[in-house]
Amino acid sequence: MVNISVEISVIIPVYNGTSTIQTTLDSVVRQSVDGIEVILVDDGSTDDLEAAIAQWKSNNHDALAQTQCTVHLFQFENAGQAIARNRGIERSRGRYIAFLDADDQWSVDKLRAQALFLDQHPEVGLVYSWTDCVDGWGAFVCPGSHKSSGPRAALELLIQNYMDNGSSPMVRREVLGAVGIFSADLPPAEDWDLWLRIAERYPIAAIPVPQVHYQVSRYSSSSNTQRLERAARQVLERALKRQYGPPLTAERRREGQQLRSRSLANLYIYLYFQIFRGGIQRRRIPPAMGYLIQIYRHEAQFRQDISLVFRAIAKVICLSLLPNRLAQRVLNRLGSANSAHVEILRYISTELPPVKLPPFKTDS
Repeated sequence: MVNISVEISVIIPVYNGTSTIQTTLDSVVRQSVDGIEVILVDDGSTDDLEAAIAQWKSNNHDALAQTQCTVHLFQFENAGQAIARNRGIERSRGRYIAFLDADDQWSVDKLRAQALFLDQHPEVGLVYSWTDCVDGWGAFVCPGSHKSSGPRAALELLIQNYMDNGSSPMVRREVLGAVGIFSADLPPAEDWDLWLRIAERYPIAAIPVPQVHYQVSRYSSSSNTQRLERAARQVLERALKRQYGPPLTAERRREGQQLRSRSLANLYIYLYFQIFRGGIQRRRIPPAMGYLIQIYRHEAQFRQDISLVFRAIAKVICLSLLPNRLAQRVLNRLGSANSAHVEILRYISTELPPVKLPPFKTDS
């Protein structure tokens, strides 16, 4: 076990997480760094979360003592993930703060690698790790974005949230003091909003290794595509206003429009994919046609791919109007229409339009 002279606080918001929280805590206590402070924020759970955590602490008493890891549980009425995370930040003491969702896990070296990086690069405000997606049994499903930020991180992050999830970053406490905490009015995109605000003020960096195992679920907050659409568009417009607000020249207006269009194309491609990922739920299908219209509007290369456009539309129409078996029969006759939601992902682009790099924001 390697002990580095740094205090790390891990914030874990939990709502009815008894089925996963013990595995998540296992991945924290196994970290190759001692002295971790774990802040569990019970966001109004109705299951027996307190008993599950007490049992886990009892079963892991020796490991907690050996690693000098402390676990604190704070209970509140339900207020949502953003407020739960903020409550955890307020009660934490660490110089570095990491966030972990109650159904995700970390590789054993995640916190050590990130803390050492921040120690060695005092100018960096946030460091994140790459993500791999797993199922409920921990089996690999697909890689995350696996993208490392560059010197234009504030703009790169504007067109795609390549950190993928809230379990990836570690942030300096003083950075949160400077830019603020999670915005409670932006769920489930409040993490993207905070990462953007940090990237506008500080360099950010990546540990280019998959150290986060993100559990994908059709029942997660990101599976509510209409809610995610509304929140993500608010995050985008606020960021554009901060980065491309007055004084606004014709050139800056054009650059802002290019970034907005690229970001919206990526957003709607992701939303279309999310609707058809996993089992089909008919109540989720109606927005899909609107998402295709937005993709067609903002992504020129998609407009030129007539075959994919046709198959993507056919998938929406068949699954909206026909019984499941008949819809699948028709889609099979149309060739690869069933895979249209996967094929469309190739049009997600992280390439920046030719825009100038804005300076970091300052208090002045």
